[in-house]
Amino acid sequence: MSEPITKIPISRIAKALYVINLKTKVDKHAAHFYSLKKEVLEKLVEEGSARKVGLQFYSYTKRHDAALTVLIQIDADDKTYFFHALPTPDDIRSLPNLGESQTDFRNPSSSMRLEHAKYILCKFCGRQLPKPKKRAKFLKIHRGSVFKSSFLD
Repeated sequence: MSEPITKIPISRIAKALYVINLKTKVDKHAAHFYSLKKEVLEKLVEEGSARKVGLQFYSYTKRHDAALTVLIQIDADDKTYFFHALPTPDDIRSLPNLGESQTDFRNPSSSMRLEHAKYILCKFCGRQLPKPKKRAKFLKIHRGSVFKSSFLD
């Protein structure tokens, strides 16, 4: 197992996971974040910074049926974060069933730029960091006539 280049605090990883998790729920084109979230959660559980609490039936949206998920707990400083992940066959055999997810419970609110959250999680996993996007150059719009009329001259 390779150690990360720099030790990233668990609180920053939990905040970044929270931001990425919100993005995946809102944006239907952000499916690539699910693989990043899964990889980070697996690594946190492996190194003992997070623990699998049990199995839950979690309803993603009103249009989808509830799916069986693993509830993963991360204790970061004085805050506790919970995330759902897909279970493995070993999880189904060994973890207790907690029933349906509680809709009144919310993770602590955290704010971080999406690009920064992605950077932190990629660095933690040892993934190649995403290349920063170049800003589009804006063309200056000429506010007058480009051509001078020779008819009125």
